[in-house]
Amino acid sequence: MTTAAQAIAWEAQYRSKPGDNGGAFAWALAGAPQYTGSAWCGAFQYACAKNLGLDLGPFTLASVMYVPSALAIGRAKGLYRISKQSQPGDWVIFDWSGRETGADHIGMIVKNDPSKSTVTTIEGNAGAAANGQRCVAYHERSRSLITGTINRQAAYSKAPAPKPVTPTVAASDWYAGTKVGKALQDHFKSTGVHDGTFDGQDAKNKAYFPNFTCIKWETVKSAIEPSPGVKAIQKGVGVTADGYLGKQTAAAIQKWAGMTGADVDGYLGTKSVQAICKKLGVSA
Repeated sequence: MTTAAQAIAWEAQYRSKPGDNGGAFAWALAGAPQYTGSAWCGAFQYACAKNLGLDLGPFTLASVMYVPSALAIGRAKGLYRISKQSQPGDWVIFDWSGRETGADHIGMIVKNDPSKSTVTTIEGNAGAAANGQRCVAYHERSRSLITGTINRQAAYSKAPAPKPVTPTVAASDWYAGTKVGKALQDHFKSTGVHDGTFDGQDAKNKAYFPNFTCIKWETVKSAIEPSPGVKAIQKGVGVTADGYLGKQTAAAIQKWAGMTGADVDGYLGTKSVQAICKKLGVSA
């Protein structure tokens, strides 16, 4: 079965991974489009539990990403308990005002000594990575900031043991910057400028390209326009060449890069970037 320690280790593999201040990778893990403007602390906790095969019981992505809802469900289902009663692997609810009544943020308990005034946690959308963006990190939190915790111990007794955890993703993550972007433009013979960037793409599709930093995402409708570079790629991988990136194009790129089976999921993360680089004969 999956233990709380294994769940914590699974979350820890994402430490210091740039969240792009929107947590695109967390939304992708959760199997959902990125909710622009929404904090991703809850999406990260939900996604990790889901990917480990843990029983989520009454909790849905919507209820965990909206932390007050997660707290309300925890209370209603008898899963709520004060911080001193919590165990590693439980979800922890924070109230940044210090009143210990609100629900502003959610993380996971890593270590809890009832005799101490602090607890050790791991949280998404908290702390800053090397690039200054919010990330996954360990924290030592004062109990005065904790409203309470949600008992998750029953979930660990029901889940199969997880696959071996890959060492810290931050140390081995691959991102497709302008070097990879230019290689794609060259390979597919784009009619546009070969500068390694792809402009005018709709930000609602950003979650499908979490590890692509060479794409310029736009939230203003008037700035969204077809990209010659994207059209060239789409033509080369066999999908409709409309110039707009989306999940269908992402999956086609994965197939073109030689990925198969479950790896063709329409989300271009580290594994996809590695496959693309191998196909193109370049490094990220």
